[in-house]
Amino acid sequence: MLFNSFPFLLLFLPVIVAAWHFSTRLNRPWLPGVVLATGSVIFYAIWNPPLLLLLIGSIVVNYAIGAALGTTGRRGILLGAGIAANVVLLGVFKYAGFFADTFSGLSGIDWAVTGIALPLAISFFTFQQIAFLVDTYRGVVRENSLRRYFLFVSFFPQLIAGPIVRHDQVASQLGRNLSTGLTARNLAVGLTIIAFGLGKKVILADGIAGFVDPFYEEVASGYDPQFIESWLIAVGYSFQIYFDFSGYSDIAVGLATLFGIRLPVNFMNPYRSTNLIGFWRNWHITLSSFLRDYVYIPLGGNRRSLPRWYVNMFVVMLIGGLWHGAAWTFVVWGGLHGVGLSATHFLRKSGFGMAVPWIIGWLTTFVFVTVLWVFFRADSFDTAGRILGAMAGIGGAFGTLSPSGILNDLDQMKFFGEWIVLVVGLAGFFALIFPDTYQIMGRNYGLNPDGRSAKFAKWKINWRASMKYGVAVSALLVIGLAQLLLRVDSNQFIYFEF
Repeated sequence: MLFNSFPFLLLFLPVIVAAWHFSTRLNRPWLPGVVLATGSVIFYAIWNPPLLLLLIGSIVVNYAIGAALGTTGRRGILLGAGIAANVVLLGVFKYAGFFADTFSGLSGIDWAVTGIALPLAISFFTFQQIAFLVDTYRGVVRENSLRRYFLFVSFFPQLIAGPIVRHDQVASQLGRNLSTGLTARNLAVGLTIIAFGLGKKVILADGIAGFVDPFYEEVASGYDPQFIESWLIAVGYSFQIYFDFSGYSDIAVGLATLFGIRLPVNFMNPYRSTNLIGFWRNWHITLSSFLRDYVYIPLGGNRRSLPRWYVNMFVVMLIGGLWHGAAWTFVVWGGLHGVGLSATHFLRKSGFGMAVPWIIGWLTTFVFVTVLWVFFRADSFDTAGRILGAMAGIGGAFGTLSPSGILNDLDQMKFFGEWIVLVVGLAGFFALIFPDTYQIMGRNYGLNPDGRSAKFAKWKINWRASMKYGVAVSALLVIGLAQLLLRVDSNQFIYFEF
């Protein structure tokens, strides 16, 4: 059941909110959490009922390990066993085929792994529970209620594709906050954030997907891309994946807000960053912070010698790339980001980065990230190579860079010509200039709405509960629902694949 579908928006969501709100009026403090946990189980089971047992088993085992970490004398061994069990589970279900194919390619032995279904959300709930075990070992958190822990992991707004929530961020909210019931304030703020997320997904991301997806399919089938269209598609995908994933994250945050729960923010204007460090501080923030706190720092972080420091960053980004998908294209994508981060830190330490004008820093960062997204999106190195070759001008494509050549290319483009310029330009306006969700909603979500886009936009929009904003949000919801109505099927969120 997709967040951007009528069954979810018009059936599941109203029913679960009503059932939860009613349960808060029955003077049973434990009941609201049970209602939400039950709804979350149903939400997950709709995808693949047999795999629900895997989720439940993972939750119970990790809770038991966490409880034992507070009593056993051999805590280090138990922690290692718990982390290993989670990694093995993820490896078997997500990477068995990848490792088998790699082994076959290197050895020449035909060894295929078939029949293993990828459980929905396994990458997210595995990392979430590894963080819980480590934090329990460190004494940061302690959980003595299986019921609360079950809801912490299975809470449906964040279960499928994050944010990757830490226990200390939400555990205390899963008691007192759930008992208040639906409030007018939470309803207004939650629906507003949901509307922003739905608009990002169904209007912007899905609109761009209409150009990007057929382009990549055609290139994979042998189509030779042009210079101009390759760059437009590459930039378009940069915006597509941003609006798709940040749209999902907004919907998740808005849904949780309805129940009085504040989830961590996952995006803060990443494409307005003027270096790669800033990009990763603002892109998929909860994954970046997980990799920093549970991989990078334990490896030694920046406390080691410079070569070791750079190696640590490279290893962390390789892991981040592989986490996204079981393919070498993801590994290369992560590894190149590791190289880019190391180079950025090196330039900073040398003092060179401080002298670069912000516009040069921003343009370099955006182009670097956009080029690497080609590896992320392509189904093979052959497809990525053909697109990157066209972007590099291989085949004489630079000859089109006169005004008449560009117009001629747009007229002859296989993928919608001038329309893609309009759609990508509109997406760029919202990604680079228009205030984002948490600049608009910041004061209502405990955030400072200032600052992150000062070089791009001078105005501010501060949401408040009023008729003006109510009409605007209602219009956005109507447009989003109309977009869904015009489609036969709802487009799945990109990060549901991971």
